[in-house]
Amino acid sequence: MTMQVIRVLQSQTATIAIERNITFGFYADTYGCFSRPWFNVVIPRASLLFVVNEDEVKKAKEFFPNISVFSSGNSVWEHFAFPKHHKDELREIVSVGANSKVVLCPLGKNLIVNILHLGGVVEAVVMTGRNDLHVVAVLHPGDRNDIDIYNDLTENSQMPVVFISSEEMSAPDLVSITDVMVESASTFFVGAAFQQKPCISYFTEIALNRIEQRTGSREWKPCEEGVSIEIHGNPKKLAKKINELLDPNTDTAIRLREMQKKLYPKPAKNGQAVDLMMKVLLSSSF
Repeated sequence: MTMQVIRVLQSQTATIAIERNITFGFYADTYGCFSRPWFNVVIPRASLLFVVNEDEVKKAKEFFPNISVFSSGNSVWEHFAFPKHHKDELREIVSVGANSKVVLCPLGKNLIVNILHLGGVVEAVVMTGRNDLHVVAVLHPGDRNDIDIYNDLTENSQMPVVFISSEEMSAPDLVSITDVMVESASTFFVGAAFQQKPCISYFTEIALNRIEQRTGSREWKPCEEGVSIEIHGNPKKLAKKINELLDPNTDTAIRLREMQKKLYPKPAKNGQAVDLMMKVLLSSSF
């Protein structure tokens, strides 16, 4: 389903609720999505809005001071906090030995962004000068491209590159085997935060332009929060930062873990967000 179709459905559903005098609300499942232009007409008529954390509550109230806003978390993000298998077992699946390090590279749906991103990561990993690094590229469920398209990247890399899908290994499990994550506007950053794994947000100009088209901004919230380190299209800088973060005792690595622990505390259980939403809805406190 395209973003345009989603916008139309949201607007139509809200319009019907308004016409029939039905109480309704919205769930903003990521940062700032309540401020997107197509919400401006319908959200002020809503009774409540769920957002992902308390900081988003404050921002939403600035936009919509007359509706009730609640911090619920994100029910999908919660899954990242709960790996199902032991990491040693999982490393065998991706052919990574106990003494090797995993650079996890979550990909998206756009082929050009993926190729530029993965190419930059592979180049940076070579530049680290280490021979113990494995790149594990995670295919997005929405990526319909033939995996053979990436053959040139893998066959001509000096470092091992393994492709894996979320069907072969769950997202929480993939995060658990990670030594450094290099993402590009992927929700995998949440997994890195919950499991306190070093995270780098590596953006090409194309990736930044696509973020701006989607959100109206070139800023990436995890970098603003300090739970991920932002690097723009420079494999040499990326290589330096990967080397730095592979040492858990560097100031940068320690600072990242502190911010991750503070801003993304591990949920008590899977389903916590839904429980909070149900509690609000059943209380009629809005």
